[in-house]
Amino acid sequence: MTQGFAPPSLDRLARSPWAYAIIAFAVLACALPGVFSLPVLDRDEARFAQATKQMLETGDFVTISVQDEPRNKKPIGIHWLQGATAGLTTHDEIWGFRLASSFGALLSAFAIMWGGSALLGRSAAFAGALAFGSMILASTEAMIAKTDAMLCGLTALAMAALARLYLGQGGRREALIFWGAVGAGVLVKGPITPLVAALALAVLAVWERKASWMLPLRRWTGPALAALIVAPWMIAIGIETQGRFFTEALGGDLGPKVAGGHEGHFGWPGAHALLTPILTFPATFLLIPAVALGVGALRAGRDSPEHAPLRFLLAWALPTWAMFELLPTKLPHYTLPAYPAFALLMGLALTQIGAWGAWTRRGGTALFLLGGASLTGLAAYLSTFAPGLEAEDQLRAAQVGAAGGVALVAAALALWGARQAITALMVLVLSGAVAAYALRERLLPAATELLVSAETAHALEREALTPAPGGALLVVGYRETSIVFETRTDTRLVSVEEAGTEAQAGDVAVVNQALGQDSGLPEALRRRGLAFEPAGAPVVGLNYSNGDPVVLQPGLIQTSPLSASQAAQEADDRS
Repeated sequence: MTQGFAPPSLDRLARSPWAYAIIAFAVLACALPGVFSLPVLDRDEARFAQATKQMLETGDFVTISVQDEPRNKKPIGIHWLQGATAGLTTHDEIWGFRLASSFGALLSAFAIMWGGSALLGRSAAFAGALAFGSMILASTEAMIAKTDAMLCGLTALAMAALARLYLGQGGRREALIFWGAVGAGVLVKGPITPLVAALALAVLAVWERKASWMLPLRRWTGPALAALIVAPWMIAIGIETQGRFFTEALGGDLGPKVAGGHEGHFGWPGAHALLTPILTFPATFLLIPAVALGVGALRAGRDSPEHAPLRFLLAWALPTWAMFELLPTKLPHYTLPAYPAFALLMGLALTQIGAWGAWTRRGGTALFLLGGASLTGLAAYLSTFAPGLEAEDQLRAAQVGAAGGVALVAAALALWGARQAITALMVLVLSGAVAAYALRERLLPAATELLVSAETAHALEREALTPAPGGALLVVGYRETSIVFETRTDTRLVSVEEAGTEAQAGDVAVVNQALGQDSGLPEALRRRGLAFEPAGAPVVGLNYSNGDPVVLQPGLIQTSPLSASQAAQEADDRS
């Protein structure tokens, strides 16, 4: 199998000393939109960021808690990384916490370039790194302050080191990089990185019936390095929580995901494949020729030396993908650790674009239009959550859809006519950057009806509502961690019953009045000689995490004009 003809311009870029700088620029152009403009997102990002924020506030970098509740779900690694980026920039603004994920995306792309250069040559690796960075799933995870972008980066680094060992281009250094990345991956998200690597090693050993190239991994220094990275915190958290972290992480988080659709995220096998044309956009254009390359490698004999690099990529991607397809709990980002392998197949396919047949080009363009049309529809829908009348919503959605459609068709025509790899690559990267900018920098920040926690924090600031000395900020009937991050760590998320019995004069309250959720609160406060005094207009919107409408009314808890005894007497008279 040949690696295809790489146009001189692409080859020059891939071999230039600026290759990694170009990759970094392209990846960040797609990853950074939204990092600084979007408020904290529910639910995972808010929980990760709030836990890290509390570590910075308390100086406790061993236990993981959101307010007073232990968060025994994921290891500490991402919190240390977020603490480093936020501590060096801003302690309380979400963008500082998100930078750790942006670095994870950069690590992924650099690892694709490093490992892919050994597997497929620099041109294909360069194209694969840029294709990965442009993907909407990769760039979106790169701007969210949680584990997945960094997990992908560490997994890609481990697999890149493994690729060099596989091809006989590495030794002790690559083995140490592999084990170091595995250890760091465990510290970020538990078993995923070692599981991806173990599946690839097992499949290759069975497929090729040889494993001698794996011998450098057996040197004691590698496992010792991984243990040195993981063990200190594991021991500390085990002592600190008396073992509860491990029982709750395995039994309360990992176990339910394996057993069923955890937290309502059930999906049938094949769900990830159905989402692929959207999640890999705009590199969706390269899916069909990439799959064709993979099929060719599957059909070739196990001893075919020219297909060895593709066998490695398939052993990396397919078992990992199959594992997550069979897992009943499904979220779109679960398959992200397999994306670097697919990106390298796409990069190789792109270097052969001049030899594509008509049906390959038609199919790639059709998938590009399908993925882009889906995102354009999402953009039009998001535009309706910007403040405005219903008629304005419809007009705004139509305008966004029309603009997105024109841009999509123009990009598709450019790809259809592209015969040089560098031309197609530029269109793909530009399409990824434009899509990321439109969705995350322009539309989502304007969709304030979805950003109710941030809007409520703005309302509290606008009305100058602060609790009296010794008082509290109560959020009644709305329990999203995002409002804690946007306000203060000691914000209390309470039910109507709890607010009715615990509120004190001088407290600030935010009461969810949607669907009568505040029913009974005025009477409960009245019996205690208190009243809720609204301040300013309510924040009206949608809790997108559960689909419930919210009407968050800020105000003060004050002493009622009626004394407690008068309120009780009035209640007796009514009864």
